[in-house]
Amino acid sequence: MKNPAIIVAAICGAFILLGSIYVSASERLLLKSVQSGEAELTCLFEDGKRVVPGDMVTGITDTGWKFKNGHASSCEVKFL
Repeated sequence: MKNPAIIVAAICGAFILLGSIYVSASERLLLKSVQSGEAELTCLFEDGKRVVPGDMVTGITDTGWKFKNGHASSCEVKFL
């Protein structure tokens, strides 16, 4: 081994890539669970907490949930 730093960097890069793939897959599964009605999404809006219908949910990001008519960052998911 001429340069162990390169090997360590490659291993770290592989772990980061695998971790990103796992998080992405988990988010997709969570989104599909909410959209199908398998899970309930409750978010805090300016006028209080409300359950968001699954057919209104369009996506999930690092900062929160996206809906057909807006977004929210303070949400919780409950599996039914």
